[in-house]
Amino acid sequence: ADMRAALSGLPALSASLLAEGVTGYDIAAVISGQYRAALVRAAALATAERTPAPAKWCLLILGSGGRDESLLAPDQDHAIIFEDLPSSASTADRQAALDWFLDCGQAIADRLDEAGIPYCTGGVMATSPVWCKPLSDWQAVIDDWVARGRAEDVLSADIFFDYQAVCGETALADQLQAHIRQTVTGQHDFLKSLARTVQNHASGTTLF
Repeated sequence: ADMRAALSGLPALSASLLAEGVTGYDIAAVISGQYRAALVRAAALATAERTPAPAKWCLLILGSGGRDESLLAPDQDHAIIFEDLPSSASTADRQAALDWFLDCGQAIADRLDEAGIPYCTGGVMATSPVWCKPLSDWQAVIDDWVARGRAEDVLSADIFFDYQAVCGETALADQLQAHIRQTVTGQHDFLKSLARTVQNHASGTTLF
């Protein structure tokens, strides 16, 4: 309820900043910062209700929130990276670790929805194994996105590559970012496809 009350003040804050001559991009950055803060708080509430995490992990905000371009009609876009378990870990241990993080991701999503940031209709949330993986699995997925370069792969990359780490073991996010940079280097066809998605982002120039 406290998060919802705080977020409900964003339209008035945005109007005040606009009246003071603050640019639209800077206002969007302020809004994005508040959404990131809400995500951090939701993660704190979710983890406080659970046993300690089975591995180090990092929570990411994706899409417009990661680019500082959020506006006043938000939805959730987040993901989890967690540290790979030792090679000696059993299949049951690996599944139990994934289940812990998926359960935590669901609790985070639930808290945000209660606070007024609704669930992502496209399912881009750490509630699904698609967006909640150990580091090595994320690296493999990125390799596949770049190698295949299908429309859906480019869309996933467009959503994911702009992430910001909001809490947890940020070194995991740094490792993954280094892997992304290495993987896309020289992949001109993929980069052209990614650039075309930007060209297709139309913006309004008149009231209509």
